[in-house]
Amino acid sequence: MAAVYKAYQPSVDRHVALKVLSRDYTKDPEFLTRFADEARIVAQLQHPHILPVFDYGEADGYAYLAMPFVPGGTLADLLKKQPGPASRTLTQRVAREVCGALDYAHSKGVVHRDIKPSAGARRVQRGPLGSGAHGVLGGCGAS
Repeated sequence: MAAVYKAYQPSVDRHVALKVLSRDYTKDPEFLTRFADEARIVAQLQHPHILPVFDYGEADGYAYLAMPFVPGGTLADLLKKQPGPASRTLTQRVAREVCGALDYAHSKGVVHRDIKPSAGARRVQRGPLGSGAHGVLGGCGAS
């Protein structure tokens, strides 16, 4: 339905995640409307664990959403790299952050229709206490 690419936005000198609706779906007015609605809905949400929408548009027969690029991959990527099960600390932190984001979205009347580790980004923060992965909801098939 859609693919996400790392892209460069030269006007503001930053990398972004570009979610591009496939051409077949862009030709379908119902899917195109749903994709545009997703952009408008998610752009209204302001939460530390929800990726904001920078832009929505259509170009060369494709519809796209631009969002922050989060290095490190998805939660699914993180879990595949683990030598065993994720630690209880990591699991609890990510679950708390994702559930907090979902609770916030629900309080605004938004339902996320695509919860899965491959749809969620992870933000890695490094600091004096080491590094840790944090759950962040990405472009979400919102309704």
